[in-house]
Amino acid sequence: PAIEIAAALARMVQGDKPLLLSDAPSAHAREFAPDARGERHERGERPAYSGAARGARASSGGTSGPLVTYRVEVGRRHGVKVGNLVGAIANEGGLDNSQIGSIALQGDHSFVDLPADLPAATLHALAKARVGGERLQLRRADDNEAAHGARPRKPFGARPDAAPRKGGFSAPRKPRA
Repeated sequence: PAIEIAAALARMVQGDKPLLLSDAPSAHAREFAPDARGERHERGERPAYSGAARGARASSGGTSGPLVTYRVEVGRRHGVKVGNLVGAIANEGGLDNSQIGSIALQGDHSFVDLPADLPAATLHALAKARVGGERLQLRRADDNEAAHGARPRKPFGARPDAAPRKGGFSAPRKPRA
Protein backbone atom coordinates (compact mmCIF):
# COMPACT_ATOMS: atom_id res chain seq x y z
CA PRO A 1 0.00 0.00 0.00
CA ALA A 2 2.90 2.45 0.56
CA ILE A 3 3.88 2.34 -3.11
CA GLU A 4 0.29 2.91 -4.19
CA ILE A 5 0.00 5.92 -1.86
CA ALA A 6 3.26 7.33 -3.20
CA ALA A 7 2.06 6.80 -6.77
CA ALA A 8 -1.23 8.56 -6.01
CA LEU A 9 0.61 11.51 -4.44
CA ALA A 10 2.99 11.73 -7.40
CA ARG A 11 0.00 11.74 -9.77
CA MET A 12 -1.64 14.55 -7.78
CA VAL A 13 1.50 16.68 -7.88
CA GLN A 14 2.50 16.00 -11.49
CA GLY A 15 -0.94 16.07 -13.09
CA ASP A 16 -0.69 15.18 -16.78
CA LYS A 17 3.01 16.00 -17.06
CA PRO A 18 5.28 12.95 -17.32
CA LEU A 19 7.27 12.17 -14.17
CA LEU A 20 10.43 11.37 -16.13
CA LEU A 21 11.81 13.32 -19.08
CA SER A 22 12.25 11.59 -22.43
CA ASP A 23 15.75 10.77 -23.66
CA ALA A 24 15.23 12.49 -27.02
CA PRO A 25 17.74 15.34 -27.45
CA SER A 26 16.15 18.73 -27.88
CA ALA A 27 16.43 20.71 -31.10
CA HIS A 28 18.46 23.31 -29.21
CA ALA A 29 21.03 20.69 -28.12
CA ARG A 30 21.39 19.32 -31.65
CA GLU A 31 21.81 22.79 -33.11
CA PHE A 32 24.94 23.43 -31.05
CA ALA A 33 26.57 20.03 -31.32
CA PRO A 34 30.40 20.29 -31.18
CA ASP A 35 30.90 18.87 -34.67
CA ALA A 36 28.52 21.43 -36.19
CA ARG A 37 30.34 24.48 -34.83
CA GLY A 38 33.12 24.46 -37.36
CA GLU A 39 36.78 25.11 -36.80
CA ARG A 40 37.87 26.67 -33.53
CA HIS A 41 40.64 29.23 -33.22
CA GLU A 42 43.31 29.15 -30.56
CA ARG A 43 43.38 32.15 -28.27
CA GLY A 44 46.25 33.78 -30.12
CA GLU A 45 44.65 33.22 -33.55
CA ARG A 46 41.27 34.75 -32.86
CA PRO A 47 40.21 37.46 -35.25
CA ALA A 48 40.17 40.93 -33.75
CA TYR A 49 36.75 41.96 -32.46
CA SER A 50 35.34 45.24 -33.53
CA GLY A 51 32.33 46.71 -31.78
CA ALA A 52 31.40 48.44 -35.03
CA ALA A 53 30.77 45.07 -36.69
CA ARG A 54 27.99 44.45 -34.21
CA GLY A 55 26.09 47.57 -35.19
CA ALA A 56 24.46 50.28 -33.19
CA ARG A 57 22.57 49.28 -30.10
CA ALA A 58 18.89 49.97 -29.83
CA SER A 59 17.87 52.61 -27.37
CA SER A 60 16.63 51.23 -24.09
CA GLY A 61 13.58 53.46 -24.15
CA GLY A 62 11.14 50.56 -24.44
CA THR A 63 9.30 49.30 -27.47
CA SER A 64 9.40 51.39 -30.61
CA GLY A 65 6.13 50.58 -32.37
CA PRO A 66 2.58 49.49 -31.69
CA LEU A 67 2.12 46.37 -29.58
CA VAL A 68 -0.35 43.51 -29.89
CA THR A 69 -1.37 41.28 -26.98
CA TYR A 70 -0.71 37.56 -27.46
CA ARG A 71 -1.85 34.67 -25.29
CA VAL A 72 0.59 31.88 -24.37
CA GLU A 73 -0.56 28.64 -22.78
CA VAL A 74 1.88 28.66 -19.85
CA GLY A 75 1.28 30.36 -16.53
CA ARG A 76 1.93 30.31 -12.81
CA ARG A 77 0.59 26.77 -12.47
CA HIS A 78 3.45 25.58 -14.68
CA GLY A 79 6.03 27.26 -12.43
CA VAL A 80 6.80 29.91 -15.04
CA LYS A 81 8.15 33.32 -14.10
CA VAL A 82 8.23 36.51 -16.16
CA GLY A 83 11.97 36.11 -16.73
CA ASN A 84 11.44 32.64 -18.20
CA LEU A 85 8.97 34.02 -20.74
CA VAL A 86 11.19 36.99 -21.64
CA GLY A 87 14.18 34.68 -22.15
CA ALA A 88 12.28 32.20 -24.30
CA ILE A 89 10.69 34.90 -26.44
CA ALA A 90 13.97 36.75 -26.88
CA ASN A 91 15.97 33.61 -27.71
CA GLU A 92 13.49 31.66 -29.81
CA GLY A 93 11.98 34.66 -31.58
CA GLY A 94 15.23 36.56 -32.09
CA LEU A 95 13.77 39.61 -30.35
CA ASP A 96 15.56 42.10 -28.17
CA ASN A 97 14.06 42.21 -24.68
CA SER A 98 13.29 45.90 -25.20
CA GLN A 99 10.80 44.82 -27.91
CA ILE A 100 8.79 42.79 -25.39
CA GLY A 101 6.06 44.74 -23.65
CA SER A 102 4.17 43.91 -20.48
CA ILE A 103 3.62 40.32 -19.38
CA ALA A 104 0.64 39.31 -17.25
CA LEU A 105 0.96 35.84 -15.70
CA GLN A 106 -2.33 34.04 -15.03
CA GLY A 107 -2.99 30.60 -13.57
CA ASP A 108 -2.68 28.41 -16.65
CA HIS A 109 -1.89 31.00 -19.34
CA SER A 110 -0.26 34.41 -19.73
CA PHE A 111 -0.55 37.54 -21.86
CA VAL A 112 2.46 39.09 -23.60
CA ASP A 113 2.62 42.36 -25.54
CA LEU A 114 4.78 41.97 -28.66
CA PRO A 115 5.40 44.20 -31.71
CA ALA A 116 2.52 44.23 -34.19
CA ASP A 117 4.82 43.72 -37.19
CA LEU A 118 6.32 40.34 -36.24
CA PRO A 119 7.07 38.10 -39.26
CA ALA A 120 5.06 34.90 -39.63
CA ALA A 121 8.22 32.79 -39.22
CA THR A 122 8.90 34.40 -35.83
CA LEU A 123 5.33 33.80 -34.69
CA HIS A 124 5.58 30.16 -35.79
CA ALA A 125 8.89 29.70 -33.94
CA LEU A 126 7.44 31.25 -30.79
CA ALA A 127 4.33 29.05 -30.96
CA LYS A 128 6.55 25.94 -30.93
CA ALA A 129 8.92 27.19 -28.20
CA ARG A 130 8.82 25.58 -24.76
CA VAL A 131 8.96 27.14 -21.30
CA GLY A 132 8.90 24.99 -18.19
CA GLY A 133 8.42 21.90 -20.36
CA GLU A 134 5.22 23.30 -21.90
CA ARG A 135 4.71 24.62 -25.44
CA LEU A 136 3.90 28.31 -25.59
CA GLN A 137 1.20 27.85 -28.26
CA LEU A 138 1.36 31.58 -28.95
CA ARG A 139 -1.76 33.08 -30.52
CA ARG A 140 -3.20 36.55 -30.81
CA ALA A 141 -5.45 37.30 -27.82
CA ASP A 142 -9.07 38.22 -28.39
CA ASP A 143 -9.99 41.77 -27.40
CA ASN A 144 -12.05 40.36 -24.55
CA GLU A 145 -9.14 38.28 -23.22
CA ALA A 146 -6.58 41.05 -23.59
CA ALA A 147 -8.67 43.44 -21.51
CA HIS A 148 -8.90 40.90 -18.69
CA GLY A 149 -5.20 40.02 -18.82
CA ALA A 150 -3.80 43.33 -17.65
CA ARG A 151 -3.89 44.17 -13.97
CA PRO A 152 -5.45 47.51 -13.09
CA ARG A 153 -2.91 50.04 -11.93
CA LYS A 154 -3.01 51.29 -8.37
CA PRO A 155 -3.70 55.00 -8.12
CA PHE A 156 -0.79 57.18 -7.07
CA GLY A 157 -0.94 60.09 -4.68
CA ALA A 158 -2.71 60.68 -1.41
CA ARG A 159 -5.44 58.30 -0.39
CA PRO A 160 -8.70 60.03 0.49
CA ASP A 161 -9.34 57.63 3.39
CA ALA A 162 -5.88 58.06 4.97
CA ALA A 163 -5.36 60.07 8.15
CA PRO A 164 -3.43 63.32 7.76
CA ARG A 165 0.32 62.93 8.17
CA LYS A 166 2.14 64.46 11.07
CA GLY A 167 5.36 66.18 10.14
CA GLY A 168 8.69 66.08 11.95
CA PHE A 169 9.92 64.05 14.90
CA SER A 170 8.00 63.55 18.11
CA ALA A 171 10.60 65.31 20.28
CA PRO A 172 13.84 67.17 19.66
CA ARG A 173 16.93 65.01 20.05
CA LYS A 174 19.57 65.65 22.67
CA PRO A 175 22.95 66.72 21.34
CA ARG A 176 25.62 64.04 21.26
CA ALA A 177 28.43 64.24 23.79
